[in-house]
Amino acid sequence: MSYNPSMYAKRFESLLAGEVRKTDLSQRAPDDMPQRFESLRGYGLLPAGRTKNVTPLSLPQMVTAILAIATVKPGYAGHAGKTLSSLRPVGGTEASFQKCATLGSAVECLLQNPAALDSILELRVSDSEIYTNAHGRGAIIYRAGDTILTAHYVHQNALSLFQAGAEKEFNSRDLISSVVTEMVFYPPNVLTMGVRLTSPKLKIELRKESRLDSALHPTPARTPALPARAGRRSVPARS
Repeated sequence: MSYNPSMYAKRFESLLAGEVRKTDLSQRAPDDMPQRFESLRGYGLLPAGRTKNVTPLSLPQMVTAILAIATVKPGYAGHAGKTLSSLRPVGGTEASFQKCATLGSAVECLLQNPAALDSILELRVSDSEIYTNAHGRGAIIYRAGDTILTAHYVHQNALSLFQAGAEKEFNSRDLISSVVTEMVFYPPNVLTMGVRLTSPKLKIELRKESRLDSALHPTPARTPALPARAGRRSVPARS
């Protein structure tokens, strides 16, 4: 199974909304996910304009949308998605999951690599201020043979943590605040949304839904304009 290149924003928005609607005690507002997607478009992270719902999403765009769920306020989704995608691995790329350069590229690997996805146990992300002027952190907990490993990701301003071997002494509880918010993603649901529509059955169901919607909401026919008569003004036809 691999990344589905035919995923569109509206469908992906609906899938994400269904997965996260019960993450809060009061449930998320119906317009929560649409607001997040608009915020992402404002940052140039999703297709925008007249073609926003007919342009297939790229893999980085889907990853950014997933990570943007972590922020509490929908209007900050664009900023959160950009920040969390660019988090860098503690200890450098050698200590990163699949040797990826950023958290965003590591999650991309999960979406397109079945073996990598099978190894993951948790994906944890936070947009809280972890260090001074450095918001965001992430962690991928995964299996490597019989061993459980954790790859940590922090803001690019934490320069001292990117040196080789820094992951061995890294303390994830060494923060500037005693309280942070964090979202945890468990496979396979959210992390396989990018491939979920590859099933022929689902494609058929979507086509049926499209035809049914057209039958229930047909486009009204326009009344043809009457030809103008000599000496009289033409009256435009009502639509």
